[in-house]
Amino acid sequence: MAGTEELIKNRSTAVRLIYVQLIITFVIGLLSYAFCGLVIAYSVLLGSAIYILPNIYFVRNAFRAVKSQTPQSMMNRFYLGEAQKFLLTIAMFAICFALVNPLHAVSFFAAYILIMIINLTGLSILSRNWKKIFNI
Repeated sequence: MAGTEELIKNRSTAVRLIYVQLIITFVIGLLSYAFCGLVIAYSVLLGSAIYILPNIYFVRNAFRAVKSQTPQSMMNRFYLGEAQKFLLTIAMFAICFALVNPLHAVSFFAAYILIMIINLTGLSILSRNWKKIFNI
């Protein structure tokens, strides 16, 4: 039971991190629209979405509570989720470059990288907090 409780706690933490990414995405998108125009704004939103949507998919599937899960099956689900997330990201990049015209590439990639940095920073902060909690 403790494993399931830990899984639910980690899932809620991951979901909160996704909410932070979504809020920052919309703020940056609105600021981009206000100061730079529509093309840059939707380029920012698309670049951010390409990082956030596969991450949502991963969190939804990898942190799914299963009653009879072993650590090995949990790890396999994480590996499969990461592979699916990677393939989904590649597909979304391809779709954007094929279908969206005009696309401001600098804004697009800057937003993608910014959201990635926010995710890594959030994970780093959470990792540090876990180390303090468990005296690692």
